[in-house]
Amino acid sequence: MNKVFVSALDGATWTLLQPWIDQGALPNLARVQREGVSGILRSTLPVITSAAWSAFATGRDPSNTGIYDFFSCQNKSYLVRTVTRLQVKGISLWKQLSRHGKKSIIINVPMTYPAEEDPNILTIAGIPAPHVDSQGFTHPPYLFEQFHLDRHQYRISVRLPKYEGRYGDLIADLKTMVRERLRAAEVLIKERWDLFMVHFYATDVIQHALWRFVDPSHPQYDSDSAAKYGDGLLEVFAEVDQAIGRLLSQVDHDLTTILVMSDHGFGPNRHTFHINRWLQERGMLKLHPPLTRIGWDVSGILLSRLGLTSDGMTGQVMRRSSLILGVILPLTLQHGMLHVLRRILSRFPVGSNFLNPRGYPHMLGGMNWRKTRAYSVGTTGLIRINLRGREPQGTVAPGHEYEEVREAIAKGLLALTDAHGLKLFDRVFRKEEIYHGSSLDEAPDLIPLSETVGCYFYPFLDREGIITEPERFRSGNHRRDGILIAKGPFIRQEGNLKTTDITDLAPTILYTLGVPAPRDMDGSVTREMFRPDFLAEHPVQQSEVSESAALDQTVLPDDEIKMAKKLEDLGYL
Repeated sequence: MNKVFVSALDGATWTLLQPWIDQGALPNLARVQREGVSGILRSTLPVITSAAWSAFATGRDPSNTGIYDFFSCQNKSYLVRTVTRLQVKGISLWKQLSRHGKKSIIINVPMTYPAEEDPNILTIAGIPAPHVDSQGFTHPPYLFEQFHLDRHQYRISVRLPKYEGRYGDLIADLKTMVRERLRAAEVLIKERWDLFMVHFYATDVIQHALWRFVDPSHPQYDSDSAAKYGDGLLEVFAEVDQAIGRLLSQVDHDLTTILVMSDHGFGPNRHTFHINRWLQERGMLKLHPPLTRIGWDVSGILLSRLGLTSDGMTGQVMRRSSLILGVILPLTLQHGMLHVLRRILSRFPVGSNFLNPRGYPHMLGGMNWRKTRAYSVGTTGLIRINLRGREPQGTVAPGHEYEEVREAIAKGLLALTDAHGLKLFDRVFRKEEIYHGSSLDEAPDLIPLSETVGCYFYPFLDREGIITEPERFRSGNHRRDGILIAKGPFIRQEGNLKTTDITDLAPTILYTLGVPAPRDMDGSVTREMFRPDFLAEHPVQQSEVSESAALDQTVLPDDEIKMAKKLEDLGYL
């Protein structure tokens, strides 16, 4: 009976991995590569965890999954929510396997929260799962107790802000997190399974935080700190390599195809680009007057404390009353008052945060939508045009005006350079250049790509400047090209693979397990991975379009808040 074992090293890149393999520092990965084939696994656009893992699980690109970031505007509104598995359009490959009576064990894979309630699928969800005690973190709900595991000795991720100036502790805790993942995997791998998948998130986090210590060209590189912390990346990857070796020692290699993959690659992040501040500077994004924005925030806080909503009569009166000062006072006077308030409250962190609020409710609530033409949500620079007929208060007419606005923004972004004269962006894609799926209308209108220089997109308006230094714990950032290694009884044993798309893995895994892939998958079976005789004896087949599964699960409001906080701790908010 064929089986598939998948080990996912989030963010792994050949730039680091291949030299370490060649040096003998990662012996278990070296063996898998030596006895199989390997190549580049190309990620989605945008290059972000949520979009990439949704594409992997369903075999569909973002314009068919509807997932472009960890945050999206819901129901054609300006209200932003955290996306979960419940927003992913498409059937997961493990659900496809279940429909053919096959069993899967899925550990820590992002975008699996809340866990699918299927008797053939054992799941420990990955980010953005809010907490180990949250409803939907595992299936079955008492998985940890059932297998005598301590759920409070299992971390989904780490809180990066608490490691300020403590890189040594971060390295140690990420290695501990790998061992926690291994402890759960070693117990579950003993169960019956056809697909076993374990995801290691520590490899992504450590590259975000420590890339500056292994790249002398990085603007934040410091030789003394590099000597102290530079080996930390290899230490974490070596811990993962040992974990993979332990798990593979429990696998029957004569019956099991082994895949090692990453959802994207990595490279230096040299700048933070304040994209909405730039759109504001270009006249594309307009804000309400300062006192109007403050009044809006104050009324929102009061309504929340009183347990009222803005839809009721009292809420509407409070909201409208709060805007009066912003309407009647001259702008110069408002800016002067705000300047004085900032000086007074700068001594008090709470007060300072109140005048410079972060978060989508503050930012989007402060926008003058009747004058705004474009805006950005998320940390990958996705730009939405405030389009009539799509956005609630759209200002840009479809057709000629829409194209003019897109052209102006794209040209402006492509003309930007840093202090060294390097272009910030390699490409600015129009959505129809890269997407062709059923959710094209919901897709962002422009998708910037910064691979050569490396930029992190900061969406909020609480800071000054357009191009600033990299964020804390963000000296490295995602690149499109990740890794893929394959080894097994049906896999070729020499040579390199051509570049494989991340959407190809779902149909390839289904094919390996003898299950035809649905025709509505964007990916296709990676035929060159397999021996010619196996392909001849097992022709690739497809099934009809898969029917969507009924979703009767929900995420609790308190868990919505915890999810956003977790993503903030990881630099996604």
